[in-house]
Amino acid sequence: MGLWRNRILKCSVVTLLLGMFFACSCILLPEKGNAQPPEEKKRKAVLILINGTTLDDFSPENTPHIYGLMEKGAVALMNTRSAGSRNIPNSYATIGAGKHVVSSGFGGEAFNTKSVLEDFSVEISYIARTGMKPPAEGIVNLGIPQILTANEKENTADGIGMLGEALHAAGLKTGVLGNGDTYDQFNRDAVTIAMDKWGRVDYGNVSRSIVSNVPESALGYQTNYPRLLKEFQELYTRANFIVVETGDTYRVEQLSHTAFPQIMAGEKHSALARADAFVGELLSTLDLDNTLVMVTSPFPSKQALNGNNYMTPLVLYTGEQVPGFLTSGTTRREGVVANTDIAPTVMSYLGVPIPPGVTGRVLETVPGQNVISTLSEMNEDMAFIYTARPVLVKGYVGLQIVVMVLVIAIMTLWPWFLRYLRPLLVWLMAVPLSLLIVSAVRFVTLPLYTLIAIVIAALIVVGAYTMWHKRDVDLFIIIALATCTAVMVDTLTGSNLIKYSTLGYDPMSGARYYGIGNEYMGVVIGSSIIGVAALWEKHYEKHP
Repeated sequence: MGLWRNRILKCSVVTLLLGMFFACSCILLPEKGNAQPPEEKKRKAVLILINGTTLDDFSPENTPHIYGLMEKGAVALMNTRSAGSRNIPNSYATIGAGKHVVSSGFGGEAFNTKSVLEDFSVEISYIARTGMKPPAEGIVNLGIPQILTANEKENTADGIGMLGEALHAAGLKTGVLGNGDTYDQFNRDAVTIAMDKWGRVDYGNVSRSIVSNVPESALGYQTNYPRLLKEFQELYTRANFIVVETGDTYRVEQLSHTAFPQIMAGEKHSALARADAFVGELLSTLDLDNTLVMVTSPFPSKQALNGNNYMTPLVLYTGEQVPGFLTSGTTRREGVVANTDIAPTVMSYLGVPIPPGVTGRVLETVPGQNVISTLSEMNEDMAFIYTARPVLVKGYVGLQIVVMVLVIAIMTLWPWFLRYLRPLLVWLMAVPLSLLIVSAVRFVTLPLYTLIAIVIAALIVVGAYTMWHKRDVDLFIIIALATCTAVMVDTLTGSNLIKYSTLGYDPMSGARYYGIGNEYMGVVIGSSIIGVAALWEKHYEKHP
C-alpha cells in the first residue's frame, strides 16, 4: 500500500506542476488575432494583376521588368478553376476566397465609398443594401448581396471575402487600385480579392479618375500609370495587402470583338509594355526585404482558351527569393499551383492565422534552372492532354462497348467465329499500357499521337502472342500484370509517365494534380484482379 501511496503522491505533484505551467502559459500568451511578431507587422503583400495573359505573352524584349522578375523569382503555372463556369469574375473571387467559389454578373460593381453613381451616393446605397457601415476612405462592392446569393446555391458562401476577413480580424488593412472599365461596363473584380465578407476594402481607388480617355485607342480608356503609381505610393504606407489592377489587358479581352484582330493584337502588345514599365517603377519604390510581390493573370486570354490553355503565370518575389519553381501542398508538383493558394500565402507571410475553410496551401519555392522554358513546355503538354483526353478516352470506351456488343452477338449466332476476335480483345486490354508508354512521346499532333498508341498496343499483342501463343490465359496474365506493374512502378518513381498520359490526371481541369488518377486506379484494380485470377486458374488446373 505504501508503494501505491508514493506513486499516487508523485503523480499528483507532477499533475499540479503541469497545471501551473499551462496556466502561466495561457496568461502570458497574447490574445488571439494579435499574435503577430514585430517583423511581420512591418510586412506588406502586393498582388499585381495583368489579366488576360499567359506565360508566352511575356518576353525580354517587350516586358523586360516582368521577365526579369520571373528570372529572379519563383514562377508557376496557375490553374484558374472556380466553383462554377470558367470566367473572369469567378476566378477573381476564388483568389480572394482561398477556395473555389463563384461571383456574379454584379461582382465588378465596386465603387469608392465617396463616389456618386447617377446622383446616388454609393455610401448611402451600400448601407441601404447591406445594413453595414462602409469604410470612410475605402471601397465597397455593391454586388455583394448577389455574390453571396450565388454562392449559397453552391454551398460556398462562407468563402467569399475570406482573405479580407482574415486580415481585418488580425487588425490589418487592405487596399485596391485600378480597374478594367470600358465605356459601358464596370470591371472592378479586383475588389473581390481584397474585400471582406461584406464587400468592404479599407483604402483605394477604383474610380475612372485613375484611367485616361484615349479616343485614338481601340480600348477607349487606358490606365493612367503615373496617377496609379502615385496613389500606390500613398497606399503602400497605409495598407498591409494591396491589389493593383493594371487594367489595360483586361480591356483588350473585353473589347476583342470590337476591332480587327491585328488591331487588338497591337493594343495588347502596347498594353503589356505599359504594364511592364509600371511594374518596373513600382518595384523600385518597395522595401523588398519586407514585401511579398506577386504578379499574375487571374484568367487567360480568349486566344489561350481557344487553344484549351487554362493556365496562367504566377510570379512570386521577395528580397531573399531564390530563383526556381513554385509549388504547394495543393498540387505537390513543381511549377504548378492553384489560384486558391494565393490567399493562404498572403496570410502566412503577414502572420495571419489561416481559417479552416481555406482549401489552398501556402506557396513554396523549389530552386531550379531554365524555369521559364520548362514551364512553357509543361504548359504545351497540359494543353495537349486537355485536348486529347476526351477524344481518346471516349473513343476507347466507345470502342470497348462496340466490341463487347459484337462479342455477345457472335457468341449467340456464330460462336465458331469468336476465335478471330481474340486478338482484338487482347489489343483492347493492352491499350492502357500503350497510353502510358506513349506519353513519353511529346510535342506531336493528336492524330500522330493516336497512331503511335495504336501501334504500341499492337506490338504488345504481337509480342505476347509470339511468346505465349499456346494458351489464352497466359496472354491475359502477362498483359494484365505488366500493365499493373508499369503503373505502380511509374507512380513510385515520380509519375513521370502518368502525369503526361491521357489516362492520368489532368492539371488543366484542376480535379487532381498528383497520384494515380481515377482512370489508372481503375486500370490497376482491374488488371490486378484479372492477372491474379488468371494465375489462380492456371495454377488450379495444374493442381486440382
